Amino acid sequence: MVRHDRGLPPEANIHPLAEISFPAKTADGGLVLMKLALDQRCCNVRFFAPLQVPIAVSDRQAKITLSFPDWKEGKVAPSTVEVPIGEPTGERKDGKR
Repeated sequence: MVRHDRGLPPEANIHPLAEISFPAKTADGGLVLMKLALDQRCCNVRFFAPLQVPIAVSDRQAKITLSFPDWKEGKVAPSTVEVPIGEPTGERKDGKR
């Protein structure tokens, strides 16, 4: 067994942050911005949080920047990735997918 959780902050109040920019459906090409604290853990090394994609975004690519701003000792550099946005599976009454 390999242990890969050494050095992670055990404090419950230190979480990674996801800053997400979605392309808007508007003609001006604007962005819909969200910040999401990944404040839930599984197995001490998997951080997650529920996300509902706003209905006002297009079905292209979202840009996600992950950082760990409150864990100064970890010296974690932010990382940015682009992920595809899929078609919604159904319309919700609250305007989200």
